[in-house]
Amino acid sequence: MASDLDERESGAGAREGLFALIHAASHALEPERGRASVPLASEGSRGRAAAPIAPVSTEEIAAAIDRLELPRLEAGAAALREALASAVRAARYWQWPDGTDALAATPIVRDALARISRHVAGSPAAEYLTAEFSSRSQVSTAFDGAEHPAPLGATSRVLADWHRDTVRSEGEASLAYPADPADCPGGEWWSTPPFGVPMSTPREPDGSSAALWFTEDEFGWERAQLQPLGSPAELRVFEIDGPEAWAELCRRFPLDVSALVRRDWFETTGRPGDWVVPDWHAASNHFDAIHLTVLGYLSAAGSAIPVDAGRASVIAGWTPGGTSWLTDRFRYLGEPETWAREDTAGIGAWRRVGS
Repeated sequence: MASDLDERESGAGAREGLFALIHAASHALEPERGRASVPLASEGSRGRAAAPIAPVSTEEIAAAIDRLELPRLEAGAAALREALASAVRAARYWQWPDGTDALAATPIVRDALARISRHVAGSPAAEYLTAEFSSRSQVSTAFDGAEHPAPLGATSRVLADWHRDTVRSEGEASLAYPADPADCPGGEWWSTPPFGVPMSTPREPDGSSAALWFTEDEFGWERAQLQPLGSPAELRVFEIDGPEAWAELCRRFPLDVSALVRRDWFETTGRPGDWVVPDWHAASNHFDAIHLTVLGYLSAAGSAIPVDAGRASVIAGWTPGGTSWLTDRFRYLGEPETWAREDTAGIGAWRRVGS
């Protein structure tokens, strides 16, 4: 997010300089570097290839971040949204972290990035990061002709079917798959409630939905329909505001998925061992909805979250700010709105079309 946040205020030269340093330093940490077929090089004038970029140390990256002039972030700052969207698009929970992830995880770079975190946390935009669930302005987002899940009594059945199928698949995989994660096939890497369970997000300041911007592993959809939701005020909502809240949910409603996710979650976290996800069917007896705050996403997604002495879990596949509904206690309101993506300066902006 740092490279995106400096984009508006630091000038093209400072931005491009930092990007070039990050590009060079992350290339050296790229797990697939040995398979690269094209040498890392900068572009010379008039399209001529220049010499390969020299290696860059983490100390140089940290110093460049320290020199950044950080912009003032007002509530609803577009720069913050675009930085978050960039982070969500880069999520990959089915393979090793890339060179940029590895670079950001080094202690000296993490320390430099902490200054940016403090800057964001102390700005008026911080309220966006910590906002809890609100029944106001919730919308369901259906991309490119997909239908909004019908809430007419279907959610309970979807959750029950998912629980049955997951238990069966885990049992079969535990017998068929080897213990070594490297020898296992890849599988389901996400930890969200199953497809068919309604999910909503709040509206953004421009009227779009958070899901238009913050959907992991998205497929480049160009159109979507937004459907407003209405719900009662006395909902039982579980707030995931960080790793401990997720761990609590897993401890209360554990569902073993060790064999199913063994390969993917080992590669993305480096942790071997047993894994659980929340049993959403069991959780639906206690909660109507599960809400992941933006800060909860940023502080926990993609990392191995300890649950107990022998088990861990991963927040994967989630939309920051999103709410998954474990109940049918809501209704769709009014007519759906059509939104279309338009490429603006390399950012997938969205606009409402039609009346």
